[in-house]
Amino acid sequence: MLQMEQIGVAHHQAALALFRAGSDEYRGHLCNFKQCPADKRDCDVPGCGDVSFLQKFANFRFRPESFATDRCVLLFQRHP
Repeated sequence: MLQMEQIGVAHHQAALALFRAGSDEYRGHLCNFKQCPADKRDCDVPGCGDVSFLQKFANFRFRPESFATDRCVLLFQRHP
């Protein structure tokens, strides 16, 4: 983004939502801690870290409308 748009983004300014390949199934967010699980309160959420570095949030409810194309930027898409 820096080269294309002259916008710099720090790790705490971006949320990377992860979906199962080939579907719209929400899996979680990419964790930004340096180890998984970390000795952090955030890691106490049920399901957090069941898959390494896949973060779950307490009381988070996935809403597909939050990921409308006018509200987010697709960084990578795996094609089968």
